[in-house]
Amino acid sequence: MSKKIVALFGAPGSGKGTQANSIKLEYQLPILSIGQLIRAEINAQTEFGNQVEKSIERGELVTDDLIIDFIEKELNKEKFQEGFISDGFPRTKVQCEFFEKYFNGSGHQISYIYLEVDQESVQKRIEKRKLEVNRTDDGRKIVIKRLKQFYNEIEQIKQYYQEKLVLINGNQPVNSVYNEIKKIIK
Repeated sequence: MSKKIVALFGAPGSGKGTQANSIKLEYQLPILSIGQLIRAEINAQTEFGNQVEKSIERGELVTDDLIIDFIEKELNKEKFQEGFISDGFPRTKVQCEFFEKYFNGSGHQISYIYLEVDQESVQKRIEKRKLEVNRTDDGRKIVIKRLKQFYNEIEQIKQYYQEKLVLINGNQPVNSVYNEIKKIIK
């Protein structure tokens, strides 16, 4: 079996986590979810977690240097050596450059997928998630700020991965989105 990496891009609430779980089950790939990892670090009150907590509470992204150092340690773990699903990384041009350099010549087959969802649908999904899961980063003001940052940054990613990034209409039913993803995974 070839080493696969599925890099999922999408706004908060676009369905990345839902799709990542489906991919995990079918392709037996672990999920590298930067959001979940950061929340775990914050809950554990690690040095890294304490450094990023204030940024997240303000709805800001963590600096590239901090994220890259953290992600590099994660990528070196054995469970990610044969492939994984990347949810939430890379998010900036600097992170894209690191990602490409890190995996250059590694033999991994990388699929780049952007779940495109209109902003109104994203906001409704996040409001629903807040009621169901009560995530601290799903408050209205923080969400608006996160979405604004995301839409600015996705343009960098679209430009960086011009030929590689496949856009999928994430407003479709979950199963329809997943069927399109399966056609893309190499």
